[in-house]
Amino acid sequence: MSVRDVRLQDLSCKSSILEVCGWVEQAMDTLVLESAQRCNLNSTLLNRVKKNYIDKTFGLQYSKHFEKMLIAVIGYRSYSVIEVDPIVAPYLPGFESLLSDLSKQRNHYAHTHYISQSPYPVGYSAIDAPSIMKSKVSTVENILQIIETKLISCSC
Repeated sequence: MSVRDVRLQDLSCKSSILEVCGWVEQAMDTLVLESAQRCNLNSTLLNRVKKNYIDKTFGLQYSKHFEKMLIAVIGYRSYSVIEVDPIVAPYLPGFESLLSDLSKQRNHYAHTHYISQSPYPVGYSAIDAPSIMKSKVSTVENILQIIETKLISCSC
């Protein structure tokens, strides 16, 4: 396969990575905003949550981005209940790892153009194909649904 063919193949993979990462960020934002609405925050507080947390959060890392937004809405006490829940807890380490992986790829591909000598992020020897990204979307979607179900059961 020529360098040009590899480049074209990698560009479609890069596009799918960036699209998936954008979707994940929006899905996390939506979960946090819907949780704020279920907590019956008044419109002033809802706007503050959106302005100060959701709109200012750009990234996929669990602790730095998602957890921070969620705690701003539901508080540490409620978050600590969710974090140790026997249904939620087993998924969190894998979720954190998956988000970290997506974050590394997103940060690399969003800020570089294709260079045949070093086309992949440090520590990677290939780029995830769209089929792999589809699987990652399914995993993220399932974990966010588990978290949301627990939030709803806690009235958040």
